[in-house]
Amino acid sequence: MAHKPRLDVPGGFYHVLARGNRRTTIFHDKADYHAYLEHRERYRQRDGVTLHAYE
Repeated sequence: MAHKPRLDVPGGFYHVLARGNRRTTIFHDKADYHAYLEHRERYRQRDGVTLHAYE
């Protein structure tokens, strides 16, 4: 069953996950992981997002 659309609250806090289906591996090597970090930073800047924590 699909999830309901999430609320978009200006100034709200969001918990974002990067996870494969059934928790499968999404980063197969360092290049995959670095590409993810580059995309994350590009969209963070584009959308004016403040990143409070990252693990």
